Amino acid sequence: MSKSILAVLALFSASMANADMAVTTIPMGQDVIDVTYGMNQPLGRVWINVTSRARDCDMSSYGSYRGPCAMEESRTKVEGLRFDIATRSIVLEVDASAPVVCAKLVDHKFLGQKWSTLKTTRACGITRVLTQTKVNDDGYETRAVTYQAVYFGALNGRSGN
Repeated sequence: MSKSILAVLALFSASMANADMAVTTIPMGQDVIDVTYGMNQPLGRVWINVTSRARDCDMSSYGSYRGPCAMEESRTKVEGLRFDIATRSIVLEVDASAPVVCAKLVDHKFLGQKWSTLKTTRACGITRVLTQTKVNDDGYETRAVTYQAVYFGALNGRSGN
C-alpha cells in the first residue's frame, strides 16, 4: 500500500516539474496547426505565435486560406520564456533545474546580406488543448461560454540542446 502511494507521489511531482500553462484560447471547432517563436532582439522580448484553423476545413475545395479555411494567429507572451544572450537561445524555465532550450538563433549570410532566424528544437510546444466553460456576467445576465484553452510547456525529452 505505501509503495503505491510513493509511486503516485513520484508521478505527481514529476508532472509538476514539467508543468505546462494555459497561454491562449481558440474557438470551439478549431485545431492548433502550428506554433512558432517570435523575438524583439533589441528589447530581449520573446513570445509564441499559435496558429489555428477550423477543424472541418477542406483545403482542396478552397485552394487558399480564405473563407472557412482562414487561419487565425495569436501572439502570446509565455511566463518563463526568455532570450538567453549567452547561448543565443529562447529558453523556458520550468523549475529549478536547467532551462529547456526551445529555439536557437541562427545567423545566415548570402551575397553580403546578413540575417538571423529562429530554429526550433522541438523541446517545447503545445502540451494539450482542453475544452473549458466559463460563465460571463455582464451585470444584466449570465452566459456560459465554451472555448478551448491551449497549454504550452516543455515536451518529453526536455533537452533541446
